[in-house]
Amino acid sequence: MNLSLVSIRRLLLICGVLCTHFAKAQVTQQEFEALKELHFYLGSSSDLFNWNFASASANDVNSSWIGLTVEGGHVTRIELYAYNLDLMNPSPGLPHAIGSFSKLKVLSLIFHDLNGTFPDFIGNLTNLEELRLQNTLLTGTLPASIGNLTKLTTLDLSGNILSGTVPVSIGNLTQLKELDLSSNSFGGAIPASIGNLTQLKKLDLSRNDFDGAIPTFVGSLTDLEQLSLSGNQLTGTIPPAINNLTKLEQLALSGNQLTGTIPATIGDLTQLEGLYLSRNQLNGTIPTTLGDLTKLEGLSLSQNQLNGTIPTTLGNLTKLEDLDLSQNQLTGPIPTTIGNLTKLEDLDLSQNQLTGTIPDLMNLLELYWIDLSNNELIGDIPSSIGGLLELSFLDFSNNDLNGTIPNEISQLTKLRTLNLSNNGLAGQMPEGIKKLTKLEYLYLANNKLQGTLPTEIGILTLIKEIELQNNQLSSLPDLSEKPTFAPTVFKVDNNQLHFGHILPNISKLSSYAPQAKYIPKVTTITLEEGETLNIDGFVEGSSNHYKWYRADGKEEFSGQEFYKQKIARQDAGDYVCKVTNPTAPDLTLESQLVTIEVTNAVAPTLVSVTPANGSSLPNGNITFTIRFSEKIKIGSGEVLLKRASDHHIVQRYEASDLTITSQDRALTFSSRNLAAAAYYITMPSGCVTDLGEHPFAGIANATTWSFSIPDREKPVITTFFPANNSTQVNTASLSTLKITFSETIVKGTGYIHIKRSRGNTTAKSIDVQSSQVIIQGKEVTINLGGLLNDEISYYVTVPATAFKDAGDNHFDGLQESTDWQFTLGNPQQPTVVQTSPRHHSTDVSVSIASLGITFSETVALGTSGEVELRKVANDEVVAQVSVQFDNISLDDQSANILLDKSLEPNTQYYVRISPGSFQDLAGWEFAGINNKTTWQFTTSAQPPLIETFYPAHQSTVSAGFNTLTMHFSEPMQKGVGSINLYAANDDLAEAVQVSSSAVTIDGKKVSIELDTSKLQPNTTYYVRIPSSAFRNTPGNEFVGLEKGDWEFKTAMISDITNQSQAAIQVHPNPTTDIVQITLKNNDTQELQFEVMTHRGKVIRSGTLEKGSQKSIDTSTWPQGHYLLRFQVDKTIIIKRLVKK
Repeated sequence: MNLSLVSIRRLLLICGVLCTHFAKAQVTQQEFEALKELHFYLGSSSDLFNWNFASASANDVNSSWIGLTVEGGHVTRIELYAYNLDLMNPSPGLPHAIGSFSKLKVLSLIFHDLNGTFPDFIGNLTNLEELRLQNTLLTGTLPASIGNLTKLTTLDLSGNILSGTVPVSIGNLTQLKELDLSSNSFGGAIPASIGNLTQLKKLDLSRNDFDGAIPTFVGSLTDLEQLSLSGNQLTGTIPPAINNLTKLEQLALSGNQLTGTIPATIGDLTQLEGLYLSRNQLNGTIPTTLGDLTKLEGLSLSQNQLNGTIPTTLGNLTKLEDLDLSQNQLTGPIPTTIGNLTKLEDLDLSQNQLTGTIPDLMNLLELYWIDLSNNELIGDIPSSIGGLLELSFLDFSNNDLNGTIPNEISQLTKLRTLNLSNNGLAGQMPEGIKKLTKLEYLYLANNKLQGTLPTEIGILTLIKEIELQNNQLSSLPDLSEKPTFAPTVFKVDNNQLHFGHILPNISKLSSYAPQAKYIPKVTTITLEEGETLNIDGFVEGSSNHYKWYRADGKEEFSGQEFYKQKIARQDAGDYVCKVTNPTAPDLTLESQLVTIEVTNAVAPTLVSVTPANGSSLPNGNITFTIRFSEKIKIGSGEVLLKRASDHHIVQRYEASDLTITSQDRALTFSSRNLAAAAYYITMPSGCVTDLGEHPFAGIANATTWSFSIPDREKPVITTFFPANNSTQVNTASLSTLKITFSETIVKGTGYIHIKRSRGNTTAKSIDVQSSQVIIQGKEVTINLGGLLNDEISYYVTVPATAFKDAGDNHFDGLQESTDWQFTLGNPQQPTVVQTSPRHHSTDVSVSIASLGITFSETVALGTSGEVELRKVANDEVVAQVSVQFDNISLDDQSANILLDKSLEPNTQYYVRISPGSFQDLAGWEFAGINNKTTWQFTTSAQPPLIETFYPAHQSTVSAGFNTLTMHFSEPMQKGVGSINLYAANDDLAEAVQVSSSAVTIDGKKVSIELDTSKLQPNTTYYVRIPSSAFRNTPGNEFVGLEKGDWEFKTAMISDITNQSQAAIQVHPNPTTDIVQITLKNNDTQELQFEVMTHRGKVIRSGTLEKGSQKSIDTSTWPQGHYLLRFQVDKTIIIKRLVKK
């Protein structure tokens, strides 16, 4: 006899009920009528086949009815699971009939599409001990009446759309052992009243919008075995109180905004099996005490700011299955103790700064996923990697690995992704790659791989992407006869391939241009004038077109062989051959340079010399160049540099000191620091020859190549009067200025200017040629023609043309205000000229970065004092900046005071400055500002600010999420406009009017409900909102959002886009670990499935037998959230499943 899966399931349910509750028990007529209403609400589901109201009465209701338990004449348990996740006729909300069961102890309506608000009447069912309404699409807030259910031991409302704050009354449920409010939209702080629930074993508030710090009361819940607060907006540090939870087995705080370090005392929680702290802002090092958590099976610290090394103590965690430390700032080597983690399945250390070599991982025989990419690892890939036979994903990209790809990697026959790109790997690709028949992605780009691609790569029929660009591959096999080898991406550009390799495969290649320059058969050829030139530029490939060019781009010849009779000297030079092919029009192969040298029987002659013969040079640092009539090479002998006055050899140049330049037609050598004198150069015959060994005649006299270096030493100033930077010069006696030089000087031309330091205005101008300027040997006296008595500080400028020595060498001049400056007596205190913000100014920005003050003269900082910003209303000090710190910068007469402080809007402030905080260059102190009326200003109104987004900016979320959330800095109101969601290519995905019911505001929180059917997986979106959309209570609009301000990406689900959901229903069995699957309207096709974790990792896959009913055993799955992907024919369905 053949029984369908549905029949077997029903029989099991009936047998289970009959074995435990066989006796009939009459129920009240009221409860009987309520059951009728509930039956109608459930759409007379066929799963309730023995709820036969056509013939039954209240006397017939008993515990054999599916989903019911009847005791003492009352229904005490209702446990109905919606096996069909896509109910055709969902009813709005929980039926009121439930309120009629006054003796109800257990209410479980899991996976029903209730589509309504949470009913207040639930609070009347005061006998309830278990309330399970997870995944029922309940909306609205959780009523305070929930606190009436004081007998509850289990409350599970996860997977709904509940919002608002959790009522304080939840603290009345002191018998609770399990509280699960995960996957809702609850916000605000976690209520302190939860601290009353001291019998809790499980507390799950994950995937909500809770904010604030993790409350310290969690430390009082000492019976907790599971604490999950992941996916909220919690801030602050991990509280020490968590160390009290010594029974804790699961601690999940991922996806928040936690800061600070991971407390070392977390190592005291020795019962932990799962520790998840990823996607926060934690810093510091990984505590070594984590090695004490020997029961850990999962450890995730990814996407934080952790630094330091990976502790070797992690090697003690021998039960660990999942280790994720990616996207941190970890340094140092990967500890060898990682090899002790023999149960490890997932190892992700990517995007850190790890160094050293890859340790031996041969003991990690259950490893499924390894990602060491984006680090600084060096050395070879260990051959022992071939022993990790369960590997499906291997990524060592973006490191500094070298050596060859070990052939043992071909033993990884389950590998789907192999990424070794961006390293320094050399040698050939191993032929054993043909064994990787499940490979889908192969990335080897940006290495130094050589040789040919193995022919066996054509066996990889599942391959989707191959990237081999930027290597040194010299050949490709002909894959044109491999129809099942059809990658969508196949890149081979920037290798050493020819048309003969590319043309047979061009239909399979996605990128093949450019290629490296090829090496022709000959790269240098020397011919005598009149000989015949013949060079072959052959490259592999049919129908190639060849053209030869000079290195300067001029075309010379068309054809594979560059042929020319009677070669001439003007034909010498560098050439390249460029090869094209009409079948691959976007690729041009170019040869390396071919050098053609042409010689003759005539010796080289001198063309020119540098410096030119008889020239006068400015200094003794000289590069000598002699140019010849043809190409040369160095012979033998010495080049001599001689002084003309006595023919003394100043410097000898051996052959090793000479350099051939300028297309091999010139010889260069150099000298440094030659003294002033006349010189000449000699060169022996045979010192250089042409390419035919014909010697240059040489230079034997003192007149062919001579030059001189005249005296060029400038006069320099040795003293000033008044001295530079002198102060308190006596005004009454200062009638002349004096300059003393290093040598005797004479007058030149120009004007001496005496300028005021403040404003750079000129006080006096004196012509150097006038009688006011007197020279006596080395000393210059400048008569002022009157006293300087109207300013404090002066500086003097003198042009370089004003004075020179006997050799006509001018001094450097005085051009800067700091070259010669001095300060007179009769000082005055600096006073305030202007302030910024100006006194009595309004509408000053609250984010003003600094205060500015301009004085009457140049100032410096005093030795003590401070600048204070105070509120006018109450004298409160808002900011205080000491002159002894770096927050005050000076520029001549101006001072800039950095505030580093945001101000309050619509507030009056004044500035107080201590006496002596500033002083002028003569040391006279500024009197200060000591009242409210000298410098006062008022700030402008502050627009409301966005504090957080959900999804977070540049984060990745499930494609099934349906609500955008913004938290503002203050309560908000609706304005006008449209909220637009765009894909990254600027296609409009959805538009929501601000005035619609899809946009709701709860205080500071704005929620925008989306139509999830319009969102695609693995797609980047951005949000655009006009500033008119929201405003605060005073009416100030927020700044609005444009492209780039808020963007996110939907998760990729095994690279498959969701299609129709109507073809398959999934029924989690309430009493076993069996998942039942109903395939509508099709009893003949096989059902392929994949099971993925919330991170998109495929953990199970397979094919189920033909028939309308299927089943999957989940008993070995860990607890958590899963996505089930089913494929029937060409239809692909995605379902969600939560394993408790």
